[in-house]
Amino acid sequence: MSRLFILSLLTIAFMVQGCAFPEFGGEDSWMEEQPEALPLTISNAHLSGEIGSFRSLDHEARPTVWSDNKYTDIQLNVNTPDRSAMGLLQFKGDIDELLADEGTHFFSGIDFDPGNGAMQAFFIGCEGADEGVWDYDADADEIEISVVKDETNEASRSLTIRAVLTDDWGGSTVAFSSFNVMLRPEMDSNSDGIRH
Repeated sequence: MSRLFILSLLTIAFMVQGCAFPEFGGEDSWMEEQPEALPLTISNAHLSGEIGSFRSLDHEARPTVWSDNKYTDIQLNVNTPDRSAMGLLQFKGDIDELLADEGTHFFSGIDFDPGNGAMQAFFIGCEGADEGVWDYDADADEIEISVVKDETNEASRSLTIRAVLTDDWGGSTVAFSSFNVMLRPEMDSNSDGIRH
């Protein structure tokens, strides 16, 4: 086996690592050994914009959620006959605090650590011919998350995410995702929305 072939395999494995092995949670993660908190209920998930060569992304998404008190993974998958895409939104910190704080929140992406215990948010965009077989993945350098209280249901929040993805070759695309989240029972939605 040639050295060039081995280097090519290692390069491919490194390139897809972001989608295959999320930093927080997901498949082959130490987080699977941790107790899950009360589940987050997500509905009306949508993924749009551009991820890699998937330029006409505007589809309902299938959500998969993992959450405890410190980490949350929200995967939004889209499958079409031609391409598949995934938006992986990850939170390090108590997501209930974010959901209680209406407004727009800005995060600087995967390499940013405020160092003061503040919430961190990450977004990874992946696309390929089939789900789980990704030709492309990129981390978001800029993440904007808007949290809006549902006027018809005080226990529901609507989240809209704008993520600027930059790949290793300097290319940049913008992905959007949105979904509704039901507050967990420990949140007091009848008062100020803060967990007591």
